[in-house]
Amino acid sequence: MYSILAFVYKIKINARLEKYISICSDSHVTLKALQAAKRTPPLVWQGQRALSDIYNHHSVGLLWVSGQSGIHGSEIVD
Repeated sequence: MYSILAFVYKIKINARLEKYISICSDSHVTLKALQAAKRTPPLVWQGQRALSDIYNHHSVGLLWVSGQSGIHGSEIVD
């Protein structure tokens, strides 16, 4: 969640001009929480609010990507 928030704030601060933005995460829980319409914890609410702020100027896609678990060498990269 924190990395998504940091990315969204960076987009807002730098006034990025890209029309389409893809945000990728290996956390199903985070992506589902951000897309939930029900009452959420404060951190999730903050993420939803930050995303809604950039939806006015960008088409944003939230995408799940497979984690690096079990991939040779991924621990070295991390």
